[in-house]
Amino acid sequence: MSRRHEDSAQWRTAFAVIAAVAIVAFVSVLPLRKLTGGMIDDFNLLADVVAVVDSLEQSDTIDVLHDDAIDPLLRKAIAESRDATGRDVAARIDSAFTAGSVNQPDSASAVGQVLEPDTVVSLPEARPSVRDDNGVVAIEDYTPSQSGLSAMRSALMSGRMVRIAVVGDSYIEGDIFTQDLREKLQSRFGGCGVGYVSMHTDFPGFRRSVRQGGSGWTAHKHGEKGTSNSYVGLSQHYFTPKEGAKALSTYKGDKKIRHVDQWEISRFLFVAPHGATITMTDGDGENHTSTFAPSPDVQSMEVNKITGSLSLSTSTRSIKALGVWLESSSGISVECMSTRGFSGLSLSSLNYDLCRQMDEKLGYDLIILEFGLNAMSASQKNYSVYSREMIKVIRHLRECFPSASIILMGVGDRGQKRGGELHSMSTVGNMVSAQRDAAREAGCLFWDIREAQGGNDAVVEWSRKGLIGKDYTHMSHKGGKVLAEEFYNALMMQLQ
Repeated sequence: MSRRHEDSAQWRTAFAVIAAVAIVAFVSVLPLRKLTGGMIDDFNLLADVVAVVDSLEQSDTIDVLHDDAIDPLLRKAIAESRDATGRDVAARIDSAFTAGSVNQPDSASAVGQVLEPDTVVSLPEARPSVRDDNGVVAIEDYTPSQSGLSAMRSALMSGRMVRIAVVGDSYIEGDIFTQDLREKLQSRFGGCGVGYVSMHTDFPGFRRSVRQGGSGWTAHKHGEKGTSNSYVGLSQHYFTPKEGAKALSTYKGDKKIRHVDQWEISRFLFVAPHGATITMTDGDGENHTSTFAPSPDVQSMEVNKITGSLSLSTSTRSIKALGVWLESSSGISVECMSTRGFSGLSLSSLNYDLCRQMDEKLGYDLIILEFGLNAMSASQKNYSVYSREMIKVIRHLRECFPSASIILMGVGDRGQKRGGELHSMSTVGNMVSAQRDAAREAGCLFWDIREAQGGNDAVVEWSRKGLIGKDYTHMSHKGGKVLAEEFYNALMMQLQ
């Protein structure tokens, strides 16, 4: 090869390398999380080759306001946690937790008594679970009387339908985890159908347990402009028909997952301040049309007929659609209520009257809270503010749903590449500890997802087996099935 050809080849190689680096660098600065609605995490070209030293790693101060992944409600709570001097007040909260007690100037204790300012309340000892001889990571019971799930145990013996809501973020989106937990519980205790389903989904093919379609709906999510808190319930969504459009929702069961191809009761909950006319059409093509009088309260339309498909339509512009429930009259219903980007803090401001009315019609026996991903970052070690706010959430949910037991789940393992190697994000353990502290203080049950996955660096094995996505955060459907098996075993042990 001539010198000229050799120089030309070297130049082309150098150009290709420079172009590739430039492209990757460009992608690094794109706000991928914002552009994709949280489906793709932001990418950092230098993450694997540069050790970024954050001032937060050198102290325990709270300051995650710079992180776009953090729920805005948590950012607000963090800002409000600072005292007049600008110093963080969370450190003293942390020291109180460490000492086994907490200073509560304005809150009630786990047993509901009103405390005087500066009262110090002893917390139950933290009892982190490890895998026992039967291979089960137990549910930790921090209820005041160690009552666990005794109310749910009694409900199962009564023969009525037992209702479980799993409320979380994108970790369970698409019925991941809940579809497999539902299948196992319904196989053991009976029941059919998927329970709660929204009026509309932007990703109709992602969820496998029900085929959902339709058009003409506007979604209203907690905290968004134009959303009225008067209609925000446990799902944190409600829907209204678009102007000039007929709103339509369609649902069809799926035979690939047991017990969800048919259901016995089709139920639609809504608020119709100016009245409404609604049509529900079952799988046989039979139309069920009802007209409802104006009311500020929650109303329900039901079709009691075994069916494997349903369509619902209305042209009433003023209706506030709360959701559809596809279920049975006995056994167990397991509902998936996921909201992408939420940290769980919005649950503390659910409309009390709306929730009480919905609970009277539905009757929740167990609420499982799965949150934490949108409150955590690699640079953040102190989660005392988040823990404190989640205590408020649990207490408010108890008021809204007084018959429901509550299980708070610790966040799942999340991966981060360091020096080219995959490891657990160094702050995951801090978040789990803060969530456990919230369960201790609020007096509810706690289950450690990360420990059930395998503990520190579990993400490495989960990634190798395809149980977690390429973002090293979200479970695959396969991973959800594995986690559902783990939780089912823990739940059965708690119900003994």
